[in-house]
Amino acid sequence: VATLWVSGGWMAIIHYRGMVGSHVLAMMATALVMTLVFAYVFAVPYRKMRIAVEAQNWRGASAKFSNIRALVALNLALGLATVAIATAGPAVLLDIGILLDR
Repeated sequence: VATLWVSGGWMAIIHYRGMVGSHVLAMMATALVMTLVFAYVFAVPYRKMRIAVEAQNWRGASAKFSNIRALVALNLALGLATVAIATAGPAVLLDIGILLDR
């Protein structure tokens, strides 16, 4: 995760000299949300699931695993949205901006 942020930041700052389009900013925003979801999953439900497994509390572990699965599904949806934003590029975001200005 850290490597993605470092490489993306390097590309935005060094390669593009900080002049990135709105689609890149939107991609970075979804990446930030995905990173926060990942950090939460690792810090809270995964830790609780691991403790439940060590105690052989399978029902508790199953409940935490269900939470993790839902958050991973959210991250998958955000990742697909990021790919859609990257594929569409600035044209679609400009069209949305024009529609919102009306």
